Amino acid sequence: MARALLRWHKLPVRVTREHRAALARALESRYRKLIEGTLYNAEGQRPKDFAEGISVDLGFVLIGLVECLGSRRAAEDALKDIIALFLYCFDPSAEDRRLIDSKKFNLDRQFEMVRVWNAFGVERRLEAVLSIGARWLFGPDADAARIAKLLAPEARQIYVRTLHVFGRTLHSGPTGQPR
Repeated sequence: MARALLRWHKLPVRVTREHRAALARALESRYRKLIEGTLYNAEGQRPKDFAEGISVDLGFVLIGLVECLGSRRAAEDALKDIIALFLYCFDPSAEDRRLIDSKKFNLDRQFEMVRVWNAFGVERRLEAVLSIGARWLFGPDADAARIAKLLAPEARQIYVRTLHVFGRTLHSGPTGQPR
């Protein structure tokens, strides 16, 4: 019996069609809120480009996927599938469909967010990542630290949603620890 316990380890998490669809729907809902001007507003100021809001969200989805799947490569593959599902809701042209089908998405910005997330401690990581996002949303001259604090609750929602899709929750606190 003791040997069996010592050999126990976590089974790898598999990404199902339902996981991908749930996260694509979450992105679609957030996209509508960005268009309406009800997401990522800083003291009434709307982002300069709503597409940057999706870039920020994709970064937080990637962060959650890396944590849930335990593999950067698996997270990247899953995110590409999620992006493809999300983009299909816009009924893209035949030319764009080829790009979507080949999943040639540049995720450099999202991986930059993952690197910053991993570089900071639990108490500061959300705002550190959002400092990057604030510059994307409001330009390089934005007061990134102040805006990051304002946007934290909205950004945290997509991160928590990603964890929740895989059955994970957070301890209490600013970002908590996944469990």
